[in-house]
Amino acid sequence: MRILRMRVEEDSEIFLAGDTQWGNAGTSESGWDALCERLSSDGDGARDRHLCLMGDLIECITIDDSRFSWDQSRIHTIRAQRDYAISRIEPVKQYLRILLRGNHEHRVAGNYGDISAELASLLRCDYGGYVCVVECVSRRRGRLLFRLFLHHGFGRLTSNAKDSVQRRANMMAALRQRLQH
Repeated sequence: MRILRMRVEEDSEIFLAGDTQWGNAGTSESGWDALCERLSSDGDGARDRHLCLMGDLIECITIDDSRFSWDQSRIHTIRAQRDYAISRIEPVKQYLRILLRGNHEHRVAGNYGDISAELASLLRCDYGGYVCVVECVSRRRGRLLFRLFLHHGFGRLTSNAKDSVQRRANMMAALRQRLQH
């Protein structure tokens, strides 16, 4: 698990967003546009805004995947989805601080590498992996204001073992494996 540090004002606004799943026909482009508008506006006087993207930025379902559907897919290759994500994030890049890896990106990492780390590098922000701690430190005083414990989401940790001791051991092993992403 990574521990990251973010310097903030004491009246900062931190936006957490994710599951955009660009490439899927069901993606809410208007929802992203509304977030971008909110980040860029100065209506409430907040000057210090930060964006953390929580993973599943791209759909990552390719044509050779059994779940692929021409009706549901709008952008058909992983690289094209990545490039589209960059084009959508670019207008608010100055607010982007941290990017996490979601289960969609994790699923294709064996064939395409760590797309989330690549996105973070291209967008010049910190990469949090699947799970991270963010220490938010005052710009003025240099002291810790609060911590964010960020993760894409775990789903459920389950085991089919009949023995309760083995079931607990299996679930702890699954948790350790997820925390290492």
